[in-house]
Amino acid sequence: ALHVVEGERGGRRFVVFDSERSEETDEGSTSKPVTVIGLRMGRRLPSLRCEMHKRALFGGAAKGFRTGDEDFDKRFTVVTADAVFASAVLTPSVRAILLKEKPHQFVCHNDSVTLVTSGRYPLKGLDAAIERAERVVAEVPADAWQRLPATD
Repeated sequence: ALHVVEGERGGRRFVVFDSERSEETDEGSTSKPVTVIGLRMGRRLPSLRCEMHKRALFGGAAKGFRTGDEDFDKRFTVVTADAVFASAVLTPSVRAILLKEKPHQFVCHNDSVTLVTSGRYPLKGLDAAIERAERVVAEVPADAWQRLPATD
């Protein structure tokens, strides 16, 4: 991890850092820069992972949770152990943001929400990087988070 910044914003702890993402191609493996944005939610979150496909597939992902949104399901593979939580989080407005922003990954795990986006964040772009993740979290209905047990 490079350029790690931890802090608090609006009462929520965050971490932002640059990393590398390995991508398999016909010619072999290549490394691409990514920005990882993590927001602490103060709740024990069920595991939810949305990963964007490199290209839209005919008919979407073969496995995983399906939202019923054909465009989203073609572009993202969603894996979760809690379909009720996934449905509560992946609202039409959250799916629209993810389709527009095109993150590599959107993950809920332990007590954090993580967004993995393309490229490195410039230091002057730190607020913009955090705001990307905050926009997604803000679109999730508050009761989806509030129904979960608080972390210690």
